[in-house]
Amino acid sequence: MNLPAGRFENSPPFQGGIVPWRGRVPKGRLRIVFSCLLYTPFLDSPTVGQSVVFKSVQRPNPNFNDVCRTTMALSIAMAWFAFGWSVAASPSRAPLGAERVARAALMLDKTSFVLTGAINSPPIIITQPQSVATRAGLSVTFNVQATGVSSLQYQWLKNGVIIPGANQNSFTLSNIQSSDAATYTVVVSNSFGPVTSAPAALTVVAPLFITKQPTNQVAKAGADVTFTAQSSSSVPLNYFWFKDGLLMPNATTNVLTLKNVQEADAGYYSILFYTTEGGLRSQPATLSINGELPPRITVQPIGQAKLIGLTASFSAQAVGGLPFSYQWFKNGVGLSNAVSSNLVLNAIRETDAGSYHLVITNRAGSAATTPASLLVQIPPEFRTQPTNRTVFASTPVTFASDVRSIPPPAYQWFKDGLPILRAVSSSFTLSSAQPFDNGTYFVIATNVVGSATSIVANLIVQVPVVIKTQPSSQTVFVGRIGHLQSRS
Repeated sequence: MNLPAGRFENSPPFQGGIVPWRGRVPKGRLRIVFSCLLYTPFLDSPTVGQSVVFKSVQRPNPNFNDVCRTTMALSIAMAWFAFGWSVAASPSRAPLGAERVARAALMLDKTSFVLTGAINSPPIIITQPQSVATRAGLSVTFNVQATGVSSLQYQWLKNGVIIPGANQNSFTLSNIQSSDAATYTVVVSNSFGPVTSAPAALTVVAPLFITKQPTNQVAKAGADVTFTAQSSSSVPLNYFWFKDGLLMPNATTNVLTLKNVQEADAGYYSILFYTTEGGLRSQPATLSINGELPPRITVQPIGQAKLIGLTASFSAQAVGGLPFSYQWFKNGVGLSNAVSSNLVLNAIRETDAGSYHLVITNRAGSAATTPASLLVQIPPEFRTQPTNRTVFASTPVTFASDVRSIPPPAYQWFKDGLPILRAVSSSFTLSSAQPFDNGTYFVIATNVVGSATSIVANLIVQVPVVIKTQPSSQTVFVGRIGHLQSRS
């Protein structure tokens, strides 16, 4: 540890402050004098990175107070800046910055301190990056923590090759793929040299999928039966077998052997492949003893909505003893020629709407699917159009329409091309028509598969003639002209 010649001593402006070095440092001994405590470090040829412990050689001053703590903090902090020491309060030997030590000295009554050597040396790695195993598509971050004098620089490497732009103490990979699997290291350097971290491996776990499904078995009572399944995985797997959906005890390998099977062993067997990244379950395999198992539905038909004129189809699947026979039903009534696991309806009509289900049968029994509905969608089509109307003022008038539509449509009426507020039903009524209501009227009907616009209907509101002045009776002589007048 190459220290310059000199000494610590009490000197203004700080009690226990640092003054320029004068003279030589005795080998193996350096004294720091505080106003409250006397400390002696033991420097017996320490090596870089070795801890140096200051221990008190006299008991604390009875008047130890905040002034003493402040003096100690300032002296330690200035020593850190002068020689590049990283200081921590004993008994902890974790390197701390000078500011944190100063705060600790102000708060705690300590009798010893640790100076972790880092004088004229490369960085020291405190926390190494850790290996990671994860699935493709996720993100992973490698971290390193290091200490040392002067500023630290970082450079991450993949399989020994520099990663451009990876110059922080952490390195993150997003949406990782199999090509990212590698060994990662980081080089931490300062003005005195570099240091390389321990390698951290990234393992990208391949998606789990089943390469061999368990198969159906038929056996006689007393025989042995074996189910086998296989899966691809780059990480260790756990195996769990199930019978009729219930976990089987002690069945934890990819091979399940049943000894001396009996009727009670008949059923459906499946296996769950499980890793820390998730699980995957096989298809069920049947075991029949001296016969067959009745059908069990594994895939149900799915309800749907289709536009009139298109094709609709339903399908279902089951496991059990073969062969199967099939029969489709609509609204509880069997359909002719609908005797396969699939039902196809071409160019569907409105009458095809309903509830469909399938019954699957073998020699051991039958099973029915859950019902699936078919909704036949029809775009709006006007069956009744609004008509022209002529009415007297102050009388009611109604424009009516009738629309065929599945599902039911929404309506909007218009006058002279502009939408009428709150006119959103199949008919539109004016309770007291006035001359200003004269104009053209039409309605638009809309549903999820289309829209239709009605014809335009005209409204004429007539104002009746009102006689304001009636003609009056007159008497005239024969041969004379009489005048009758009225006003409206």
